[in-house]
Amino acid sequence: MNKLLAFAAITLLTVGIHQLSQTESVDQRLQFENYTTKYGKIYSPAEKAYRSKVYEDAMKQIQIQNADLSSTAKFGENQFTDLTPEEFAALYLTRNQSNMNLNAELYVPQGPVGASADWSNITKVKDQGNCGSCWAFSAVGAVETLLTLKGVLPSNTWLSEQQLVDCDRGTNNGCNGGFENLGISWAKKNGLTTSDKYPYVGKQQKCQISTGQYKPSGYQVVSASNMYTALSYQPITVAVDASSWQYYKTGVFDKCTLKSLNHAVLATGFQEDGVWIIKNSWGTGWGEKGYIRLPAQGNPCGVQNESYVAYLE
Repeated sequence: MNKLLAFAAITLLTVGIHQLSQTESVDQRLQFENYTTKYGKIYSPAEKAYRSKVYEDAMKQIQIQNADLSSTAKFGENQFTDLTPEEFAALYLTRNQSNMNLNAELYVPQGPVGASADWSNITKVKDQGNCGSCWAFSAVGAVETLLTLKGVLPSNTWLSEQQLVDCDRGTNNGCNGGFENLGISWAKKNGLTTSDKYPYVGKQQKCQISTGQYKPSGYQVVSASNMYTALSYQPITVAVDASSWQYYKTGVFDKCTLKSLNHAVLATGFQEDGVWIIKNSWGTGWGEKGYIRLPAQGNPCGVQNESYVAYLE
């Protein structure tokens, strides 16, 4: 009788586990279907099975990251959740390695450090798409905000990243990476046109408009000790290691790695506690409506290693 009861208990437990597994499988499939609909993902049948597994693994990793109660950063699904970390890096972390010119002009502070600064609303968050053009977005962002603040560029007028991708064919490599400071130098020499005249398509093509009316006077190197001062007056380009940014959703991100400066972004300000406000080029669906915040302490993600400010004489 005891053996029979034990067998029955084991049978019920096995059935329960199987039913739970089936329920989880159904829930996971439904979650992935909702994800593909939300982000407009279209796959072949074979790729769909593969992407579903990648998505499932990513969601498990996100749960582990969110279980860390010592961090204010939170993580969640976004347009990158169906990519492996290796695929994500190959598509989006393509900034060329350091091009710091030791003979370049240095930024000299012209005033005091503000208690805080936030230039985030000067220009809109953009999306580089499946093109390794972060360098162009960082360079254009620096020029765009500078000229807007100086009253040269009308408000709600955007400059063309596609022009840099197509036409700056010296050291920069279009969708295969480049240097944001050299992008600013190209804009100084040739001028940038507006995005309505030269819209972004997210791929490299033949140069269509080689000049433009909007020119900075050049760029200056901003030392680590002067970054907060520079940010008190305008945004600056920064190079970072964004390897761990894939699933970021909100909060102060304290999970940085620092192996290589593989991504270019725009620092648009800082909070009163010194937290960095960083504008990305992955659209408003990523992070805090396109932004990420980095802690004030240390050198998070290498944010202080290489930065530039565009200037106008």
